[in-house]
Parts: sequence; structure tokens; C-alpha cells
Amino acid sequence: MKGILLAAAVTLWVTAAEAQKQDSVKNYQLEQVIVNASRSQSKLGDIPRKIDVLTKNDLQASPADNVGDLLKNTVAVDIIEYPGIKASIGMRGFAPSTDNKYNVLLINGIPAGTENFGTLSTGYLQQVEIMKGPYSSLYGTNAMGGVINLVTPKSTGKLVGSVRGGFGSFNTSQLSGHIGGSLTKKLSFDLNLSGLGQNSDYKTGKNNLLHRSAIEKEILDPSTFDKKYSNTSYKKYNEGLRLGYQFSDKVEANYYQRLFAGRDVMTNGTIYGVYGNSKKDITRWSHGLNVAVNGNRHKLSVSPYFSREVNNYYNIAGTNDFVETENVYKEFGVMATDKWLLGKHNLVYGIDWNNKQYESKRWADVGERTAPYQPNYRNGALGVFAEGNLNFLQDKLQVSAGLRYDNINFHLFATPEMETDALSENHQVVNPHLAAQYKITSNWRVFTGYGTGFHSPDAFQKAGSYSYSSSYGKYNYKGNPNLKPEKSRSFDGGFAYANRDNGLSGSLTYFDTHHLDMIDYDRSNPDYTTFKNTSKEHMNGLEAGFAYDFGASSDYAWSLRVFANATYLLHAKSEDNDVKSNLKYVRKANANFGIEYRDFKHWQTRLSGRYIGHRYEDNWLYTYDYTTYEVIPYTTADGTAVRPSLINDSVLKHPQFLVFDWTGSYAFAENYTIGVTVSNLLDEIYTEKDGYPMPGRSVGGTFTWRF
Repeated sequence: MKGILLAAAVTLWVTAAEAQKQDSVKNYQLEQVIVNASRSQSKLGDIPRKIDVLTKNDLQASPADNVGDLLKNTVAVDIIEYPGIKASIGMRGFAPSTDNKYNVLLINGIPAGTENFGTLSTGYLQQVEIMKGPYSSLYGTNAMGGVINLVTPKSTGKLVGSVRGGFGSFNTSQLSGHIGGSLTKKLSFDLNLSGLGQNSDYKTGKNNLLHRSAIEKEILDPSTFDKKYSNTSYKKYNEGLRLGYQFSDKVEANYYQRLFAGRDVMTNGTIYGVYGNSKKDITRWSHGLNVAVNGNRHKLSVSPYFSREVNNYYNIAGTNDFVETENVYKEFGVMATDKWLLGKHNLVYGIDWNNKQYESKRWADVGERTAPYQPNYRNGALGVFAEGNLNFLQDKLQVSAGLRYDNINFHLFATPEMETDALSENHQVVNPHLAAQYKITSNWRVFTGYGTGFHSPDAFQKAGSYSYSSSYGKYNYKGNPNLKPEKSRSFDGGFAYANRDNGLSGSLTYFDTHHLDMIDYDRSNPDYTTFKNTSKEHMNGLEAGFAYDFGASSDYAWSLRVFANATYLLHAKSEDNDVKSNLKYVRKANANFGIEYRDFKHWQTRLSGRYIGHRYEDNWLYTYDYTTYEVIPYTTADGTAVRPSLINDSVLKHPQFLVFDWTGSYAFAENYTIGVTVSNLLDEIYTEKDGYPMPGRSVGGTFTWRF
């Protein structure tokens, strides 16, 4: 690994701010964008569903260096983010979860091989597609909240590239670069390399832009304001390679290979250090191949893939620095799709074979193996799907109808140091969808749709039994063969307007979702813990977007654009045994807004804001006296009690926040660009997860050379 990283340090590195050519920016029309994640590869304006697309300009104008930060700052989604490169998102009222169980995450239409949005760099991306709503009819399990597809470049022709370096607050340094183009008439490639290190602990914010009640101030805790957050430094490296070969004008193959390496990623638990200091390393290798055959009436695509991600967690509390836990996540399978052109209509159908395998090891001390917290297992799925896309009334009316069948199989493996029964279970799931849109004029369209989604339980929840021992005693778990997958049914509808000539665009979407058969622990049996389908949720709300470009009056000789988008939950309730409560870990509202100027020659600048609404969240910052079971507060290293007045509140209503970012760049001498970024411009104190305040104001500068 050191050799790989050393080679990366002296090679070209990927740039997140590569400038677009002037003509392509000025003539850009969003409605003409091809959405790869739709599986039919249709134009954005021809898909009767709610889809957001982030273009290259959106990517280069964002201060985010990972996909988690990018999405929370652009498309009004929920996020739970921790220091130490760990992030998950949720859409339309589905709570973010660390195993990303309510979204499907793809890179170039192929499973990304990770459940952690924080490990995905934005530097090598060309486009990001966010499809909100249920898509299990196309992608099977997990596609309840939506699908996110990251698209990387496919460079052909003359070799071009760029190199970028930068420095910033918290002793942050970065180096990145890209080179791509054609090596022969048939062989092309893209190579991206990047490295970023935050070499010092970050400091939290100190200001509040919005009013705080007394209890909100207590939740945030003034003692955490303007404070250095210990053990938050890290280093991360990315490498991406594409090799493309054009066999003929109808047959093309592209091989994708990616590496992510997080090193010395410090994790301190909460800012109070309650859970102790630790360190982790993350390594992920991903491989994928796409073979596309474009015939006169058929467009066939076949994509085998394999990825392996390893998370090593170190025990650094004692004199011996050793790996305490190793978690391995493997994902492999094949996706095959055919688009059959039938005049104005088309039929998309295919078959997916997907496997997700989890393996764990744990050590009590150097060389002393002990039982992991979960057995090794694999979730497999074989799915077949079909979707018809129909056009009527001179292409004004578009109808999409689809159906997918999945056979889900579970395998629980015998696991060293653990008492485990190796067993298998399976179940079948069918998911339909129906959507339609009508183009009232060339600028106005209305759309509506209905669909279902599902999330399969993990193998250990469904099959077999397992036991492990710790210093607290022995724990026995048993799978429930009657456990059903979590399910959802969703309706949405709305309208959209887009007119490049007058610079105005906007949309409004209403959604209503019922989330059923949620999986939870069942501790009713004194001899073991099992799992059951319990609570249900009901969420509905509005998604709105607006943009206006004053540059339309000059035929886009320049651009001055104001924009905003938001998600607002009208209703968000959970019900368990007829007891209703507020939905937890979901913001009441999320919004992004801002103003951007470009002259298409030298200057580009963007001021953007993010509104983060209230959220209900479990209060974890207290413990028990296990002799008397008295509730007591945690204490910091100096003996100070952590939020003592809140220890009797099991659920807290977290405050709202307002965070601003600014980016600016100046291009000169055709090939050089200087950039400045200020994240959290007004130094807001805010959290994405209780007890884990995010960085305060940080300033960075970059220099880019394009060749």
C-alpha cells in the first residue's frame, strides 16, 4: 500500500475544479441531459419522475470533497455525518442509516461497493443523478428512498488533463490530477488520482444565526463552542481508472477500477470523548466492466462487478496499538439490460444477480482472537425486471410502467470464536410502478407516479442462531424465519417548468409514503434476542425547486443565477403497537439556496446557504449505575458532567441551523485557475448527529493547471 500511495504522490492527481469549455457551458440545456440511472438512458425531460441532476458546474462550485457533503449542500436531503469519514443520507422521510439501507448507490450504473457516502470523492465526477422515490421495480432491495448514480468522465480524442494543489485550515493539504483521451483510434482512458490530508484537529463553530430556546442551547452545550475537537485528523487517497475500447461503431467496452484508502482516520466518539479515542483504516478496491452493444432496435448492456472494502478499527488506549476489529464488506454480481426500441416506444428488461457478503474478526489483545459481534453472512438476490416506456399524442403524453420479481436468499456462515448455526433462508418479493407525465407546452409538464419498495433483512436476522461472550456476559441471538422485508408504497405528483430563453425553471412535487413492517429487536424471550416486524411510518411532504438566470437577457454572455430547493415534511409519524410518535432522525425541513456569477472567461463565484430544520433524536449522552439502575450523566476526563439537566429526556428535539459557504475562482493565461473556498462562512455551531459538532469556519486556496 505504501508503494501505491508513493506512486500516487508523484503522479497526476484528480482535480475537483477542472474548468468547462466556454461554449459547452453557455449552450448547456439541462432537459437534454441523459439520465444513466433510469436504465433506459432517457433524456431528463422525458422521464415522468422526480430526478435531480448535478452538472460539472455544480460540482466545481461546491466546496465538498465527498459525496455526502455534496448532496447535503445541493439537493436538500437528510444526512447523519460523523467525524472520521462516515456519512449516510436519507430522502423523503427515510432516516439515514449507517448501512444505507434505504437508498441504492451506483457508480456508472454499477453498485458502488460501499455503504459510506463519506468515502466517495467528488473530484473525478462528471455528473450526479439523484432519483427520489421508490425504485425497487428497477433496482430491487434498498431502493425505497431513491437511487444515487455517480457518473465519471469518458474522455476521447486529444489527451487533456489537469493538476491541482491546495492548502487550507486545520493544516489541510491536497494534490490532485486527471489525464484522459485516446491512446489509439479505438482505445481511450481516464486516470484520476487524489490525496487529501487534514493533519490537525478541527475547531467547532461559535455563532448561532437562528434563535435558540433554553433547551436547544443546553442540547448544543455552550462548552463545545469554538473548541478544538480532539482526534479528528485523517488522510485519504483516491484512484480511478477507466479503459475503454471501441470494437466497432456498435460495440464498446469500458473497464472501471477504483481505489479508496483512508489512513490514520482518528475517531474520538463524541466531542466529550465519552467513547474513548480510536483510529481506523479504510481500504476499498472496486472493479467493473460494462459491455454495450447498440443495434438498430436493441441496446444491450452487460456489467459484471466486484468490490472489497475493509475497515480496520484500532485499539490505541493501551501500550499496544493493535487492530481490535476488522470488518470486510464484499459486493459482487452481474447486471444485464436490454432496451428494445419499438418505434416511439421502448421496453427495458433485464436480470440482476447481486451478492453482499459481510465478514468480521475481533481481537481482545495482540494475537488473541475473540468472538465478533455478528456472524459472517451473505445476502443474495436474483431479480428480473421489465419496464415499458410509451409515448402518445405526438410525444406529449409519456407513460412508464414496470414490474420486478426478486428471489432473496440468505446464508449464515459458521464463524470462528462464535457459536453459530450455518443455515439458509429465502423469500420472494414483487414490486410494481406506474408513472405518467403530460407536456402541456414545450416548457410546462405535469407528472404523477405510484410505486413500491422494499428492504430485505440481513441473513443473521432471518436465519440460524449465534452467541458470543463479552465482559458484560453472554449474548444469544436467534433468527426469525418468518421475518418479512420492510416495505413501502409511495405516491407522488407535481409539475415542472423550464425555459432557457427566459432563464426560469422550477418544480413542485408532493409525495406520500407508507413505510411498513419495520424490523426491530424482539427481547420478549428471556433466553435469547430475536427480530420482529413492528412499527410503521407515514411521511408526506413537498419538494420544491427554483432557479432564475439574469444572464438570459444577454443570451448568456454572462450568468447571474439565483437558485433554491427544499424538502418540507408535512407529516412524519411513527407508530408502534398503536402508539404514535414523531419520526426520529429525520429533519422537518432541508433547504439549499444561493446566488452564482460566471462571466465564462475569468470569474466564477457562488454564495450558497443550507437550512437544516428541527429533528427528533435519541439522547445517548447518559448512562446507568448498574447496581442501582439510577440514570447518571456521562463525565468528561476532568470529571465535568455532560448535559446533566437532560439525562431524563430519552428523545431530544434538536435545533435548526443555517450554514453558508462561498467559493470563487479566477482563470488566467488560458490554462491556470486560482480558487478560494470558505466553508461555514459565518462560523455556525451545528451538528449532523448529537454530540458530534461539525467544523467551524475553514478557508482553503487552490491552484489548477490545465494542459
